Order: sequence, then C-alpha cells, then structure tokens
Amino acid sequence: MTDLEKTETINELLDLYMPLLTEKQQVALKLVYQEDMSMQEAANLQGTSKQTIHFNIRNALKHMDNLEAGLHLLERNRRLQEFIDKYRNIGADDLNYKTLQFDLDKLQAE
Repeated sequence: MTDLEKTETINELLDLYMPLLTEKQQVALKLVYQEDMSMQEAANLQGTSKQTIHFNIRNALKHMDNLEAGLHLLERNRRLQEFIDKYRNIGADDLNYKTLQFDLDKLQAE
C-alpha cells in the first residue's frame, strides 16, 4: 500500500469512526492526516511532545482497525459505492433489471 493509499484509507476510517476516538486522538489525526502537518508541527501546535502525538495516532489507528475488523463499515461503504458507480450512468434502455436485482441481493447479503 502506498503512502497515498494509506492516507486515503485513514481518512475514510476517520469519516466513519471519528466520534469513537478520544478528543486528543481526534485532534492528532486531524492535524497530521487532514491538515497534512508533521507530527512535530502538530506537537508544537498542541504544546505537547512529538512522542505524545505519535502515541495518540498509533492508539487511534489501532482502535479504528479493531472497530473495522468487527463492524466492516469501510468495506460495506466501498461495496455500496461500487454499486452506485456501476448504476449511476446507466440509461433506462440499458438497465437490466435481473442484473440489478442480483447485485442488490448480493449487496444486502454481504
């Protein structure tokens, strides 16, 4: 996984699980992954050490990974987005309702 893919995944996880993190974890992740600050810059802004920012981020990422392992919200969102993308631009004449129903059933079963 490239750094860009990792950052995109973290931001997707943040969209889903941010309210379940501590305030310090939220701030550290926002500054580093959404504001694109270095850990040192985030530490300076928060009046804390780089190690504290690293600790908060590490624990938050671990917590979000554990949540995703149990809830699979990111995985489900991605599958739903694939479904939407597939059918978004299909005209009524090109729509195969059996395929649509199959895809809907598959999406609901997962």
